[in-house]
Amino acid sequence: MREINHRTPKQITKKSGLGLVHSQGEKLQVVEKELQKQIVLRAFTNEPKTMKMVEAETGIQRTNFTSLLGNMFKQGAIYKPYFAKCKITSRNGVGYYTTNEKFKTKSNQLNLFTDAAA
Repeated sequence: MREINHRTPKQITKKSGLGLVHSQGEKLQVVEKELQKQIVLRAFTNEPKTMKMVEAETGIQRTNFTSLLGNMFKQGAIYKPYFAKCKITSRNGVGYYTTNEKFKTKSNQLNLFTDAAA
């Protein structure tokens, strides 16, 4: 017969002041990743920032949100309006990301299936 391990609830809090309590370790990791996702996306809302700038602002490592940004970029939910020198690392040609549509670059390419192309 298997013995059941009863754990006490754990609490996770982030800089944003959000707090969640859950007693199962695996579900806790999922909740923590979702919290990290929300915090990172909130950091990109106002102005374009590099991933290093968001890492310094939120305390969440870049490796934890790199794939998230890649997927969102493919879906068109986050934009990369320009490349410039990073304010933290001073490295040239770094991509700046934002979720703010004000910075979305407008394409002048014609669409094959619209009346404007005919």
